[in-house]
Amino acid sequence: MPIQQSRRLFWVVFGIVGCVRATLVQAQEPSPKQEAINLLRQASELVSQIPEAQRMSAAANIGGRLAAAGDFSGALAMARSLTRPEDRGAALGSIAYSLDYQGRIEEALQLLSEVSSEQAGTSYSILAKSHADKKDFGVALQLAHLIQYQPARREEALLAIAKSQWEAGKRDAALSTMQEALEVAEQAREKEPQMSILLLGIARTQKEIRLSSEAQATLTEYSEFVRERKDEGGLSCLAVTLADMGDIRGAMEIIGELPEGSNRDSALGFTATNMAKVGDLREALETVSQVSTQNTRDIFLRTIAAQEGRDGHALSALESVQVVPSIADRADALATLAAEQADKSDPAARETIELAWEMANQPGVDVPEPVFGYIAIIRVQLGDMTEARKVLQRLSADGRTWPLWNITTSLAESGDKAGALSLANEEAEAQPKAYALLGTATGILHSLKTEKETKKQ
Repeated sequence: MPIQQSRRLFWVVFGIVGCVRATLVQAQEPSPKQEAINLLRQASELVSQIPEAQRMSAAANIGGRLAAAGDFSGALAMARSLTRPEDRGAALGSIAYSLDYQGRIEEALQLLSEVSSEQAGTSYSILAKSHADKKDFGVALQLAHLIQYQPARREEALLAIAKSQWEAGKRDAALSTMQEALEVAEQAREKEPQMSILLLGIARTQKEIRLSSEAQATLTEYSEFVRERKDEGGLSCLAVTLADMGDIRGAMEIIGELPEGSNRDSALGFTATNMAKVGDLREALETVSQVSTQNTRDIFLRTIAAQEGRDGHALSALESVQVVPSIADRADALATLAAEQADKSDPAARETIELAWEMANQPGVDVPEPVFGYIAIIRVQLGDMTEARKVLQRLSADGRTWPLWNITTSLAESGDKAGALSLANEEAEAQPKAYALLGTATGILHSLKTEKETKKQ
């Protein structure tokens, strides 16, 4: 064969081999969805190494996300590899929810038959509420009726169904479901008097669907019952419910009957929070000042500051924070406020998080790790990854877990998959690494969903 021809044949063959090789490399490159599944599988392999106290929620979060991504075999393999029944049950419950979301209700129910009645009851309630939201009332009621030995869960599901039925214009069906919820509450109260608290949930729902006279009758029945039993905790719950329903005056009248102590304190705090919601900050701060313990006062002051931040009242929020005497709690309140501001794209968030950081780093101040975790998340939200990394480096493995989950989700969803993977790959501890992988996968899947929805428009 002439040399020129041989050379030509060589290049042809080489070109073919090169093309085949390039095709193989391209074929081996996983799709974004498959990449997310691969990351979730890596996370699932770490679940058994996570500390026992945190393993159940990790199993549920990772198992549910795997199932939602379509990898049911991987999700089930992870769930069934767990030795503790409660861990396995949590994972199977999340998988069942994903199955039901995809229209595979029979398979979901089959999975739930493998878990304890308590965990199954919680899952049935979640699924019932989901079907109620979709106006699939027949299935929703069937699911609610599967809940055994958990009257609170059953009532919760029935009330969600009744509310949705009412909104859909099915008033007679709603009243029938409300009556069933009331019967559940009454039967539970006969067995255990403290279960009378279920009446408060009924009253709230009655008020929400504008059955005002019925709501008042239910509240009166509850009030008479707890007064007869001299149940101070029950009266405190009544005050909180009245405040949530907008009856601030009624709540304060109940609080006036309570002696100083924890029951009165919680009622004061929740009532003050509702005062802030309706714009009465001065009265809210005055009410909180009546709480007997400083720690409880600080908790509700942080809540009020966050509420003011959500409402866009930066100056009022800062005023609420300044009332907090503990420097550590003030740093917490500032971080919470900064988060609310960042969520609303408020430029004040940057200044607020700087104040939180300065407060948290004052000498001799013992600030809980979740506060620093919050600061790290907000740093990333504001585009300051370098400072966020510095914050994460000072936290324990447990302290890094929640921030990494949030941060990697945010990075991957915004298109910085490399940044998210970098954080996950740097981790040596099982728990934070698993959640960093989970967050990265979640962000990728969220991005795909957004892209798909955008194309439909």
